Amino acid sequence: MNLDADEIKRQAAGRCVQILASVCGLTDQQLNPRIHQPCPDCGGTDRFRAFDDVNETGGLLCNQCGSRSDLFESIQWLRRCTFPESVKLAADAIGITSTSQGNGHHRPATAKPPAKPKTSLERKPVKLIEPHFLKYLEVKGRDELPLLAERLTVSVDSLQALGAGFNPEEHVWTFPERTADGEVSGICRRFQDGDKKMMHGHKHGLYFSDNWLQGVGPVLIVEGVSDTAAAITKGLAAIGRPSAIVPRDVLPELVELLKRVPKDRGIIVVGENDQDLQHDDTRWPGKEGAERTAKQLTEALGRPILWALPPATTKDLRSWLKANPEATGHDFVDSLLIEQPEVDQAGDEATSAVSFAGQPAPELWYLADEPVRWMVEGVFSLEQPTVIGARKKSLKTTLLSSLVVSLVTGLLWLGRFKIPQKFRVLFITGEATKRAAIRKIRRAADALNVRAEDLEGLRIEAVNFPKFPSESDLAAISEDIRLHRIDIVVIDPLYRGMDGTVSAQNIFEMGDALGKFKAACHPASVILSHHIKKSAQFDKSAMPDLDDLSQAGVAEFAGNYLLIGRLARYEGNGMHDLAISGGGRDEQFFEYRLEFDERTFTGHLTDLRDHQAHQEQQAENSKVVEMVGKIIAELQALPDGESESKLASLCGTKPDRRTFRMALKELEGRGTIVCLRDFKQPRSKSCKGWKLAETTSDKMTADTVRADCPSCPS
Repeated sequence: MNLDADEIKRQAAGRCVQILASVCGLTDQQLNPRIHQPCPDCGGTDRFRAFDDVNETGGLLCNQCGSRSDLFESIQWLRRCTFPESVKLAADAIGITSTSQGNGHHRPATAKPPAKPKTSLERKPVKLIEPHFLKYLEVKGRDELPLLAERLTVSVDSLQALGAGFNPEEHVWTFPERTADGEVSGICRRFQDGDKKMMHGHKHGLYFSDNWLQGVGPVLIVEGVSDTAAAITKGLAAIGRPSAIVPRDVLPELVELLKRVPKDRGIIVVGENDQDLQHDDTRWPGKEGAERTAKQLTEALGRPILWALPPATTKDLRSWLKANPEATGHDFVDSLLIEQPEVDQAGDEATSAVSFAGQPAPELWYLADEPVRWMVEGVFSLEQPTVIGARKKSLKTTLLSSLVVSLVTGLLWLGRFKIPQKFRVLFITGEATKRAAIRKIRRAADALNVRAEDLEGLRIEAVNFPKFPSESDLAAISEDIRLHRIDIVVIDPLYRGMDGTVSAQNIFEMGDALGKFKAACHPASVILSHHIKKSAQFDKSAMPDLDDLSQAGVAEFAGNYLLIGRLARYEGNGMHDLAISGGGRDEQFFEYRLEFDERTFTGHLTDLRDHQAHQEQQAENSKVVEMVGKIIAELQALPDGESESKLASLCGTKPDRRTFRMALKELEGRGTIVCLRDFKQPRSKSCKGWKLAETTSDKMTADTVRADCPSCPS
């Protein structure tokens, strides 16, 4: 049968509801654009709906699963079929058996990015406030910000992050509105009755904290300072616009600020449910402003910018969080009714090609001042893939279990390392059963006094293990990460993710497989547990090294690394004496001695270099004690003494060796031996010699010297 996709799509226009009902089993209610329904795919209770023009295009949307803009995409999604199969299903539903056009090999057009703006939004110089106005951003008393925080149901920290102040002269709270560079262009006053006004002559700007990009989730462009504070309170990344429609002179500043958002991180303009239904007013400023702003940003940034409304029962973000005090920032994002603006696609052909031209250095200059987003402060950064390496049976999985519990709960790891926020973690283990995996997790949780219900953010997979070269496995894990909003994926161990199609000794094949897996997991961070080469030596004088990681390309892939070696042989008593070293591309580096008690899942960290220095001193002291015993034994057989050089030879060393010199000094200092400055040997010149002191007991041994020697090891 010869079917042309474009012809089928043309004939399906106006009949898409009928086709989706027949092919996908969707009901009339599910295909009603005005009603939010449970998603037939992911099961979300109110995430699924049809686009307004569903009967013409067949477009469907789920907040979790994403949007499908046309009939064929929707069928492929819900029927899990290929593109040719979706074309045939649509044709069968409306009784088309063949089309005259095409050759049966028509493929869908590749999705094209939004068009670049026809006219650029150039930034113009912004008049900043006079310096003397900055006094109005100060807080003169202790109670002003807590009082406002209580009224707005936000945190005091969020108000401080936005630079809030209090003006006692007018008895009003003040908020700075900024340019993209962080300069203050105006001050907005919030009066006791909730009314808001700009100070005379000041210019509007944006509300944002200095570390706004470190928030979780997509970047939200909200309306007003109170919604910005509410988003910050819940740990979200947010920028506040001064009104529903962004003023013309503020829009270039917003565009400039959003250029800092990575291409693979979403941006959503959030509107408000502020329509006046009681007076039959058809105007809806919050919706119209969000839609217009999203369209302007899409055209200006050349990337899709979504717009959304809160659930119909609440006006805005702050009121939703007030009605749902236990909800998280992720919960609010899930509740949004997300739309994508229509934009002019003219010129797509000219912009669809991949470019490797990069960006001018001045446009990236600000990134040097951006703080590192840490997974574990000073240890693992979120942006870099992490590799944890050790020899077999060196507590990799045990320490991973401890780390996972700390990441999910936000509690200190190993009693020292700070976790900046709580994360959602997917722990995939290939060397343990479910029972074995959860037993370690539970012991780690017990050590931190954590209950089972505190670990809702942790998912454990101990049955299926993804193969990195498998496209289907990568698609599946990508979907799982999106569905469960995973922040960090932990793989234990790495070698289980490889198969016979990848050569472990080929850096190109390994690098490609690891890169694809990291991309599939994005935006989640990746932690890989890995083995050390069997040839690597770990003892008291040898530290783990990146070069000791087995398989090609793994050391090069590691943006963060933690390497584990043993300082002492394990005696089977639950106590492990370990050396750990780590570092990464964000210029972090550390070395510790870790004494880990596997019975209590607790560890004690000390400076490794101090420990190594102590071990070296101990070893040297032991050699000195041994030499002391040899010297005493030799001199006891030589009551008249012996020359220094001959004594050294009898002790199996040379007179200038450090150990011999220290032993002589120790014995002389204790009065055990005396120096003969003019020792005369038969038929030889006088020289320096040594003999036992007259008071020295014939039974003097190295043990008695050791017992009286505080610097010698026992």
